[in-house]
Amino acid sequence: MKSVFKFGAMALLAVAALSACEKEKDPNNNGGTTVPTEKERLATPSLSVTNSTETSFTVEWGAVENADAYVYSINGSTDTRIEETSIEFTDLAVGVYEVKVKALAASGSEEYRDSNYGSITHEIEYVYHPAEPAEDLQPFLGVYSATSTGSVVFSRATDGVNMVYNAENPQEFDITMSGSDDPNYLFVDGLSGLGAGQGIYAYGTIVIGQTPEGETLEGFAIVAERDIPVLRFEDGSCPEWLTIAVRQDGSLTFVGGSQSESFSHTFILDEGSTDSYTSLPTDVTLADNTVASVVGTELAYLDGTTIYFVFADAAYPVTTPAGTLTMKKTGDLPAEQALSAASLNRMRTQDNLRVYAGEAFTFTR
Repeated sequence: MKSVFKFGAMALLAVAALSACEKEKDPNNNGGTTVPTEKERLATPSLSVTNSTETSFTVEWGAVENADAYVYSINGSTDTRIEETSIEFTDLAVGVYEVKVKALAASGSEEYRDSNYGSITHEIEYVYHPAEPAEDLQPFLGVYSATSTGSVVFSRATDGVNMVYNAENPQEFDITMSGSDDPNYLFVDGLSGLGAGQGIYAYGTIVIGQTPEGETLEGFAIVAERDIPVLRFEDGSCPEWLTIAVRQDGSLTFVGGSQSESFSHTFILDEGSTDSYTSLPTDVTLADNTVASVVGTELAYLDGTTIYFVFADAAYPVTTPAGTLTMKKTGDLPAEQALSAASLNRMRTQDNLRVYAGEAFTFTR
């Protein structure tokens, strides 16, 4: 069956080759021998991008002489026939798009054949639009000094990354809370082991819950399992904050997977204070129905069941604050630290996260 298919394909190619040529008399040969004359190939369309927006762009080209129509494709899609010399692509997600266009000769033309494909690549980039934080988030804007009762240390291993939780290794660090792209969330800078000022932001928001005794509490929670668009990779994917939990045997695991929004730390106002907050102890039930205690959070990229940390080799070992976290407000957000579209896009285009691509840690959802 394979031989028949191959022969058929070759036969079709031969027919196509013959149909693309004409036979004519050789004027220098009185014997009437014919020589093939190849059809002229149409010029390749020269493409350009116009009218680019955050979700759309248009591809244009000059009319190709003797073309009957055109076909185009985007990112490998099936060719679509059009007679116009432009095509608009709308409702696009962030990412890179390749458009190809070919000029078509008229059906049955004895003089011309289809052109080669012209191609052009265009990227739709994420654009940060700062939002005014909701009224209940306004009091949290500012600069904080923070401490943790313990730490998680990440170190390089031959086959990936080792993680060790030390419950008695307190850390001191700074946190900055500023407006984000969503009015119901703040950007929280400083939770990563990479430290503040690296453009490594978490989301934080107001949450309301109840204690086992039925008391209603309002707190400020760090969000895990949610993409962070301002930290988007070149391929369009986003990293997310994963919750680090310690099992009863002392081993560490991650809770994550962008399946639903969860929280790695929930802070409540310390009794008798107006500007000091302490995180509540939190337990999670794992896939095997065992219970683990939340101890920290870190930024990573998930590919299936593999986690890639955003650390550069030179950064190891990396120490992330863990355990019980306490933060105390020390000042308002300086005007020069307020995040703007320009500053965030500048950080993103520096491609920090690509530099920090790390090794893998496999986990079970």
